[in-house]
Amino acid sequence: MKIGVVGTCQAPGIGIGLQQLLPDDQVVAIEGTAARRENYLNEAAAILHDCPIVFGHHLADDFGPLSTAALRHSHCPPGSPLAEISSASVGEALEVERREPGHVALGARTDPDAVVRQEL
Repeated sequence: MKIGVVGTCQAPGIGIGLQQLLPDDQVVAIEGTAARRENYLNEAAAILHDCPIVFGHHLADDFGPLSTAALRHSHCPPGSPLAEISSASVGEALEVERREPGHVALGARTDPDAVVRQEL
């Protein structure tokens, strides 16, 4: 399966991680800012169009065909079964709290020291 990752400068790293976890699949990672700078937005969107699964950071409308709204529309047209769940946000279910420098707690009402126990 071909899996796409698009977003900020973190997208290539996420793509590398997915490729390590899914060695039998093809993972394509695209950094939105670099694609825009190199005038590669249409080509990048065409590559992602061939991916049945696309993970992404939010990209504003000025990213044109690579924007979150454009990719959502091309992968989950209105009325399709995926359209309803494509707008779900992980942020709604998972909170990130920073209580002390270098410590992060994932999940509401969690103790950062109990969860992480290391400096990031």
